[in-house]
Amino acid sequence: MNEKKPKLQMLPIELLRAKEIGNKIHLAYFDVLGFEKMVRTLGLEKMCSIYEKLIDLVNKQKGDYGYLENSTDLCGEDNENRHFFQGLKGQKFWALADIHSYYVSDSISIWTPYSHKTNDLFLDICMNFFCNALKLGLPLRGCIGYGSAKFDIERNIFLGTPLIDCARGEATQNWAGISFSSNTLDSDSLNPTQGYKYTNLNKIFPIHDQHIKEECKTKQLTSPFALWEYKDKRLLSPFALDWPRYWRENKMGDIKKVIGKINTDPKFSEKYDMALEFYELSEKNGNWYEMPIWKRIFGLD
Repeated sequence: MNEKKPKLQMLPIELLRAKEIGNKIHLAYFDVLGFEKMVRTLGLEKMCSIYEKLIDLVNKQKGDYGYLENSTDLCGEDNENRHFFQGLKGQKFWALADIHSYYVSDSISIWTPYSHKTNDLFLDICMNFFCNALKLGLPLRGCIGYGSAKFDIERNIFLGTPLIDCARGEATQNWAGISFSSNTLDSDSLNPTQGYKYTNLNKIFPIHDQHIKEECKTKQLTSPFALWEYKDKRLLSPFALDWPRYWRENKMGDIKKVIGKINTDPKFSEKYDMALEFYELSEKNGNWYEMPIWKRIFGLD
């Protein structure tokens, strides 16, 4: 009796995921400000409820599409169910976001496989997450980075330089907000001097070092515009995520009232005051990238 010949099958998704683990990622790492007091005050059930809402917020983004106006790339079909299509200049370029998140106590991570095609959508998700966390009474301090990593949820393996850089960069800040780690200046999608084609400049905001803790300003820069110095002298790049713009554009309410409800502990008041200062700075300088100095840096003039 002849043995039945096995049918031809597609490569299992599990193998594709295993291969994907070693790829570069975009990572956003958040710390919850005042977490210990919050748990004791709100209780475990209330904290779980807030986390569940935030988890749903990220999971809802899976399957959302972002687009790129100018692209001549051809990536074909990528792993799992993400599809990249060739585009000509002036055409929209669509890419499916592959978003993951992990929550451990006061640390929250959101990441996606590295691709400049989904960069804008990833930044939108981070701003959406940060703003909604604020509305839920959960103030965050975060850092966005990129690099090679092994992130495997099923086996609880989370290794890589992005996690190290973001954890260190997050801890140097003295506000409720989100900065970019200095290693993003190496990324072709997050480096504003090279990647403005892939990142809408209205999603980021140039900021000096007032939001950095004094003890972390160990090396002086020649100039705040000397972007090449940041990787050697700073854990953070000179750019922050412009969550205030996202808040305004999505009409999320009176930011002073929202932060006022959270700002009840003098120990953290400075962090919230600086968040409000950043909001006002963003509001007054919405078109900062039209300034001649930045046009020259980005090669837009």
